Amino acid sequence: MRSCVGLAALAVLVLVLAGCGDEGRWSRWQAERALWKADLERQRAGRGSAESRTVEAPYLAILARFPAEQWAPHAVTPGIERDVATAVTRAHWRLAQLALDRGDAALAASRAEEMAARWEAVPALAALALDRLAEARIRLGDEAGAQAALERIIVTAPLISDEGFGIMRVVAEAPLALARIARAAGDEPSAQSALLRAEARAVEALPRASGGIAAGLERYRWQVRAARGDRAGALEHGHAIAMESRGDEQLELLLVLAEAALELGLPDSAVSYARESESAPSRLIGGRAMLASARGQLALGRPDSALGVLDRLVDRWYDIGALSPDARYLRAEAMDRLGREETARAERRALLAAHPTHPLAFLALEHIVSHHLDAGQWELARIEGDQALATLARTLETHRDPSVQRDVLRTRTGILERLGRVPEADSSAFEYFGRFPEDSVAQVTLLRGLDRWPSEQADQAALWRARIASRSMSPEVRARARAGTRGVATR
Repeated sequence: MRSCVGLAALAVLVLVLAGCGDEGRWSRWQAERALWKADLERQRAGRGSAESRTVEAPYLAILARFPAEQWAPHAVTPGIERDVATAVTRAHWRLAQLALDRGDAALAASRAEEMAARWEAVPALAALALDRLAEARIRLGDEAGAQAALERIIVTAPLISDEGFGIMRVVAEAPLALARIARAAGDEPSAQSALLRAEARAVEALPRASGGIAAGLERYRWQVRAARGDRAGALEHGHAIAMESRGDEQLELLLVLAEAALELGLPDSAVSYARESESAPSRLIGGRAMLASARGQLALGRPDSALGVLDRLVDRWYDIGALSPDARYLRAEAMDRLGREETARAERRALLAAHPTHPLAFLALEHIVSHHLDAGQWELARIEGDQALATLARTLETHRDPSVQRDVLRTRTGILERLGRVPEADSSAFEYFGRFPEDSVAQVTLLRGLDRWPSEQADQAALWRARIASRSMSPEVRARARAGTRGVATR
């Protein structure tokens, strides 16, 4: 009897703590719990759950239980009502995403438009809907509609969260996406205009920002400058910010600059910035800086210098932990360029043995096969190819991580193509696209296979191209799919 009373008291206590005594807190707990449960059910359903309408039911129930008409007027400013509205908006966002995942861009656009209209009074939440709307419009081939949605984000939503959480990602990315669409259409003036407005907005927000938000705004400024084509100016601005910082923050900023310089194709700058941040006591910063320096040296055609940097990395931290795959991969690249092919192959095999599901391991596997083909060693290529395909088959069977499966399918298709096993490569490309239809490499891989189809299958190939165009976010891939042309690189 006492235990029953104790359980009842505990239940009452839980309800009180959950917020039963306060209607707003209780609603927030209910909304967030309902969203958590809906997400959990979707995760349990696994990949392909987007095809089942049953996974949508919990999200639809959230929308019905917490109507926007009731909560939007009270969610204009941060608070409990905003928290409820945020949970409901996320449910609506997931419904739009589920429609996109199953290739129904028209339904996704409809849901996103409804969501944006319902939460128009709360621009920070409406921006999430407009971001989905832009993607859906792109999938539908409506670039003008996508641009209009992105423009609405820029005009209506705040760059800095009014809840003090920092820069809003969808708002910061909107002008960059707008510029990409404009450039794909050959409209460089509109692209520059969007980027200039983005930089001006960041400058306007700086006086009211401090700490991490201010640093984030400065990083955003040089990201925008780089997008404008002012690569050197962007790095110079970033370096000035780093020099105003101190301690670990300065070293981390210099590392970010080094990695950005590599992406921008400025390896000499990358090496310079990396050297400045190599002194960091942390392996996470100092070690990554050494890897960036090694990449820069390789890009500058200095494999011996790259090896020297990698040797210093191991000497400083005998156990380099998570940096090991990158270090082994770079060491193999440097050995190859120095003509030490056997050592390079041994490094790649060591990478495969120690980190079999790392993305670089799949590149190493593909390289081992390609090396023999490039050297005209057909029999060795066949043997290595068969071994590689067997390894990939085992990995696909034993690993359920979607990112690993994607890497396996991409690598398997590439190896089959290189070996000239065209029917198997085409079959693999269909499986790759079927399981990862939003993956741009999968899209281009399948397009390449469709280019080989005979003219008698032109109608069927056209249907597949239309399907690819409806799933792709890349203007180049969509243009190729629609025109049936060649020439889009996978990497």
